[in-house]
Amino acid sequence: MDRLVALAVNRRFLMVGMFVAVLIGGLIAFNQLNIEAYPDPTPPMVDIVTQSPGLSAEEIERYITIPIETQVAGLKNLTTIRTISLYGLSDIKLQFSFAYTYEEALQQVLNRLAQLAPLPGNVQPQISPLSPIGEIFRYRL
Repeated sequence: MDRLVALAVNRRFLMVGMFVAVLIGGLIAFNQLNIEAYPDPTPPMVDIVTQSPGLSAEEIERYITIPIETQVAGLKNLTTIRTISLYGLSDIKLQFSFAYTYEEALQQVLNRLAQLAPLPGNVQPQISPLSPIGEIFRYRL
């Protein structure tokens, strides 16, 4: 221990240089740190909602849900697809691995939806809010 202290005292410029390097590295890491008020520990999830009033749940499943499922089924890093078809509503939840950020997953889904053939009644799929917190705010407000 005495040798380490003696080295630090004898080589002051080296110690000051190492201190400055660690300080600059810490500031850079702090600036790149993602700080949120409500952090989201879940993997990225994209929610596709399509409304088509007047169609039964079976028609929604056949004409809207299944074509969208088929279109997005081959996405990279897609881990889970969950769907629900109700009267006039199709809801498809796509969960991705942590290899993607939400923005990357959203861009992949939007690219696939742009290639989707026209759906009956010219309905357009829409993307739901960014995170579960956004969904809570949407339903709460």
